Amino acid sequence: MTAPPPPADRASSATRPDTAARRRKRIDAARVLPFAGLFAVVLPILWAPGAGDPPRATASDGIYFFALWAVLIVAAFALARGLDRTGAGGRDAGDPAPPHDDAED
Repeated sequence: MTAPPPPADRASSATRPDTAARRRKRIDAARVLPFAGLFAVVLPILWAPGAGDPPRATASDGIYFFALWAVLIVAAFALARGLDRTGAGGRDAGDPAPPHDDAED
């Protein structure tokens, strides 16, 4: 009779999502990223000063937009890299393999 695996192994395999689920989460994140970026761009409009408040500094808004732009680029790059790594050689996981032409060999 063999001993059951240690509890840590069972817990890690039970709580770790499978590869297809992780890929779907990354695809969902890639689809939401443009909308999150649009919301973050429009957010300073909501911070507009009231009638009696002094005007906002343009420099701080410029820094905010530049930082947001950099964060969105890094996030898109990370998502694209993660999707490429979990994909099947550049194909979608559900796509069939391309046909092999024996005449080329």
